[in-house]
Amino acid sequence: MWAAYEAGDVSRAEEIAEQLVAGSPDDHDTWFQTGLLAKVEGRWELCAERSERAVPLLTPRGRRSYRGEHPSAWNAGIAATVLERWADARRAWDVAGVGVDLGEGDGPIEADLGLAPVRLNPEERPPTAPGGGASAVVWTRRLSPAHGRVVSIPFAETGHRYGDLVAHDGAPSGTRTLDGRKVPVFDALRLIEASTTPAWEVSVEGAGPADVEALADAVLDAGLGFDDWGGVRVLCAECSAGDPDRRGSHRHEDPPAGSGRLVIAGERDVATALTAAWSEQRPHVVAGPPEPIRD
Repeated sequence: MWAAYEAGDVSRAEEIAEQLVAGSPDDHDTWFQTGLLAKVEGRWELCAERSERAVPLLTPRGRRSYRGEHPSAWNAGIAATVLERWADARRAWDVAGVGVDLGEGDGPIEADLGLAPVRLNPEERPPTAPGGGASAVVWTRRLSPAHGRVVSIPFAETGHRYGDLVAHDGAPSGTRTLDGRKVPVFDALRLIEASTTPAWEVSVEGAGPADVEALADAVLDAGLGFDDWGGVRVLCAECSAGDPDRRGSHRHEDPPAGSGRLVIAGERDVATALTAAWSEQRPHVVAGPPEPIRD
C-alpha cells in the first residue's frame, strides 16, 4: 500500500487499502494504517471512518507496542477536529488519554492549552491554488490537541490573518523556543474559521527594544494584536523543520536591529490612536501612519 502511494499511484494504494481492511476486519494496525493513508491524502471523512474503526481494536498489549500512545485515537481526534465534529473529537481525545479537560457537549472545544507554534501552508503552493500561500511558522493559542487560534500576525503572502482558527497535526515537525524551553511545531491541516481582523504595518525609526515593548503592552492591553516583523528570521526548509538553534544548524542571519516593522491587528482608528499616543511620548521616535498589509 505505502509502496504504491510513495510511487505516486494513489488509486492503487487505495485499492490495496480496501483489500487489506476486507481481509483483516478485526486488525487494529490494518485500520490504523489505512486511516493514516487517508489522512496523508487529506481525505478526512475516510480518515475518520477508518480511524474510528481502529480505536476499539487496539489491545492493551498493542498499546504498549506504541509506548502507551493510542495512534488511531489521535488520528480520529484530528480528523474529527478538521471536520468540526466536536463530540467525536472529545470521545477520541478521551480514549487517547490527553489528560486535559476539554469540556462536554457537542460545541467547539475551547480549552486553554497554552501557546504552540504552527506551520501555515506546510506544503507551499501558489497563493492562487486551493489552500495555497507562503509557508511560515506562527504562534497560536492552542484550544485542543489539534487546533488553535493564530495570535501572531502572519505575512500577507501566507493567505492567513491574525485570529484565524486552524486545525493542525499532532506529530511534531520541528521545534521553537518558548520561555527558555523547546516546544514542538505542528503542521497546519485546514483553516477552520477565517478571521476578518485587519492588520496594519507601522514604519518606525529610532525605537529601541523598551520602546517597542511599551507599544506592544499598550496594544495588547487594548485587546488588539501586535507583532514585530523586524524580528522575523527567515529559515531554510531544513532548519524550519528542525531546531533552528541547535549547533550544526545552518547559519541564518539575524534580522537587522531596529528595522522598525511593527504590525497591529485591529480597527485602524484604534491602532492609529495608540501609535500616535505612544510616539508623542517619545520625541526620539518617528512613526508613520498605519498602512494596510493586505486587501
